[in-house]
Amino acid sequence: MTTVETLPFPTVRKNSKLDGEGSVQVQLDPKQVKAVRVRVAPLVLDLCNKRDLYRELQSKYSIYHACAIGLVRGKGGIQEFTMDAVNDPDIKRIRELVTAAADDSVTEDQCAIEVDLQNGETLTLFVEQSLGNIHRPLSNAFLDEKFRDQAILALPAERAEKLIALCWGLEDVADAGDLVRLSAP
Repeated sequence: MTTVETLPFPTVRKNSKLDGEGSVQVQLDPKQVKAVRVRVAPLVLDLCNKRDLYRELQSKYSIYHACAIGLVRGKGGIQEFTMDAVNDPDIKRIRELVTAAADDSVTEDQCAIEVDLQNGETLTLFVEQSLGNIHRPLSNAFLDEKFRDQAILALPAERAEKLIALCWGLEDVADAGDLVRLSAP
C-alpha cells in the first residue's frame, strides 16, 4: 500500500510554520506583536524567501506571509493566500515584523518560532514535525474544516455539509453519481 501525505495548507514546505503559529495557545492581538523570529531549514529560505508580495502566487512562497497568517488567522487555507489576505493590514504588519533565518540543525519539516509581545513576554514554540505528514496526519475534524473552507467558495454551506457526510460514508453509497451531482456548483 502506498502512503499518501495530505498537506493541510496550499504552500510549499511551510506547513510547520503555519502549524506552529496556529498552535500557540493564546489569542494574539496583532497590535501586541513586537517581533517574530523563525528558524527554518535552509531549503525553506531558498524556496520561500519572498518578502514583497504583489501577487497571490507570491504569498505561497513567502515564509513571512505564512508566519503572519498563522499568527493573525490561525490557519492557512485558500482564503489566506488571496490578495485580500496579502493586503490585510494586520497580516501585512506582522509579515513586516518577521525575520527568518536558515538553521542547518532544523529539518525541512521543523521550525522554531519566537514571538515577542509589546508587554515584554516572549512566546516560543518548536514544531518537531509539521501537521499533515505521515507522522502527524490530519484528523477527520481538520479534514472536514479544510474541505468546508474550500467548498463554501463554490457551494452553499448546506451542500458542503452533505458532501462531507457523503464522503465519510462513501463505501455505503449506491450511486457515485450522487457525489458528482452534489459537487457541481
